[in-house]
Amino acid sequence: MNSKIIKLLKHIVPTFYQETKQSHDKYCIFSYYDEKDSMFYDDENLSETYYITINYWYKKPTDMVIYKQIKNTLKSNGFTFNGSSDLKDGDYYGKNMDFIYEEML
Repeated sequence: MNSKIIKLLKHIVPTFYQETKQSHDKYCIFSYYDEKDSMFYDDENLSETYYITINYWYKKPTDMVIYKQIKNTLKSNGFTFNGSSDLKDGDYYGKNMDFIYEEML
C-alpha cells in the first residue's frame, strides 16, 4: 500500500511514509491509523480496509491549493475521502486529510 500512495502522489509533491529527514518547501507525510480485514465469505476475509491519514505541509500560503490535487488524485484512484482539518507547525502550514481504501485480496 505504501508504494501505491507514493506512486500516486510523487508527481505532485515529495511523499514519505511516517517521516522525512529531508527539508522541502512542500511535502506529504502519510501513515495508517487503522487496518481491518473486511468483506467476509465463509469466515475468510476477501479484502483489507486501510484508514490512512495524509498530512500535506507547505511554506507558501499560495501552495495550499495543491491539497485539492492530492485529494482528487486519491479519489480518482479508489480512495474515499473521509474529512480534513487545517494544521500549523512553525513555518509550515498544513492540511490533514483522512482516506479509506479497500483492497481486494
